[in-house]
Amino acid sequence: MRIFGISLCLLVVTGCGSESPQQRAGTTEQASGIKLAIMNSDAQQQSMSNTITLDAEQQYAVEQLIAEARNAVSGSQNRLAIEALSQGIGIDPSDVRLLRMRADIYALSGELASARADFSSAILAAPSDAELRNIRGYFLMTHGILDDALKDFAAAIKLDSEFAVAWNNRGLIYLQQSEYDKAVEQFRVAVECDREYVDAWNNLGFATMKQGNPEQALPHIERALSLNSEYITAWNNQGLIHLKTKDFEAACSAFTRAIKIAPLDPRWYMHRQVALRELKRFDDVAADEAKIGWINRLSQITQHLNRDRQDVTRWIARGDCLMDGNEFVAAIEHYTQALSLQSDSTEALNARARGWATTGDLVKAIDDCETSIIIKPTLEALSIRGDAWLALDNLDQAIEDFIAAERFDETVASTYRKRAERHQSNGDKGAAGDDLRAAEEIEEAYSGRLSARNTEPIPFPEANVSTSLDQLSQ
Repeated sequence: MRIFGISLCLLVVTGCGSESPQQRAGTTEQASGIKLAIMNSDAQQQSMSNTITLDAEQQYAVEQLIAEARNAVSGSQNRLAIEALSQGIGIDPSDVRLLRMRADIYALSGELASARADFSSAILAAPSDAELRNIRGYFLMTHGILDDALKDFAAAIKLDSEFAVAWNNRGLIYLQQSEYDKAVEQFRVAVECDREYVDAWNNLGFATMKQGNPEQALPHIERALSLNSEYITAWNNQGLIHLKTKDFEAACSAFTRAIKIAPLDPRWYMHRQVALRELKRFDDVAADEAKIGWINRLSQITQHLNRDRQDVTRWIARGDCLMDGNEFVAAIEHYTQALSLQSDSTEALNARARGWATTGDLVKAIDDCETSIIIKPTLEALSIRGDAWLALDNLDQAIEDFIAAERFDETVASTYRKRAERHQSNGDKGAAGDDLRAAEEIEEAYSGRLSARNTEPIPFPEANVSTSLDQLSQ
């Protein structure tokens, strides 16, 4: 079974220095994350053996180089960061902070041998530091060097028998090796060392389930959820346990909670489908299947976008997909990004107008349509603006735009009927009759009930239209 570690790159981007050492990986098995020295070196002035005495000028130079390295990493300039740290190590080769930071950056850059060497140098500089042993062990574990990782975790525990993270990490290796009894033993010690260790409680529950004891596993998962009610992996694991005990309603509820937390992860839908099938809720199974298909489509579009983030059409395509999935705010953001790349894109303006209209920002929808029409009049922009006017109860403007858009459908017919009622209430029976006839003609047209006497298409009902599509294009 694969162990999913935490992306070091992600931790750098989000700035994990202020977070708990128990970072959540959002997967079935949780790995205990490691604080990156890159981002929190100020708090990690660690005790070191063979410390070199620096004068004030040298100390200042080291601190400046550390700051320079951190700024370089923030700007994704890893090579500059490594150069700065190398200069610092040249000044003080026993400074564990410098070695830790450079090791982290080497790991981010995929230079694993160099990263391991720097982790090892840090341990030589501070051999009694249990955290450094755990850090190197975690690095080795995430790169599949499990035997050496176990040795590091054992060394960390020997230095500090209450080191819960090291116990947990050693359990993860046993879990990967399907040695569930050993894994459970490690996780039990981890939660005894730290009763608030949410990852270890979740891992203990998962390992106990894998032992074949789902009933005993459930309280451990519930403990994890009591510590963090938004812990998506624990909700998923709770659902898996309920599946094993054939409590399909409870399983469905657990997976639904996971979906609410991370709605774009198809795994929770696939797991919920198992429970829904057992409950014979086949319509819901089909709905989840459709959702999985949409998520996969969104993922493919995202991959295309990531290959060229300057391509306007790809931003629009992802926005359209988000609209299909009712992710309207995100869709609008994508259309806005497309417009930042090409401000005269009528396709993006029309798409964003649809998004504004869907979210109720009707004035913004009309503004985008009018900008689009000025650039290039299109039936689509007129139609969207007509719908916006209708939502604002401006029936005259709505009908004017529907006519200019050469549109006749049920919405247009109902708009005529609504205006007919308004004319009728105002005592204008002639205008009311005209609108009713227009509505009936449109309804006949779109329902296919054209008169046999009429071989020509029914012309669109005349109205006092001040602006036509042809006029707009002039």
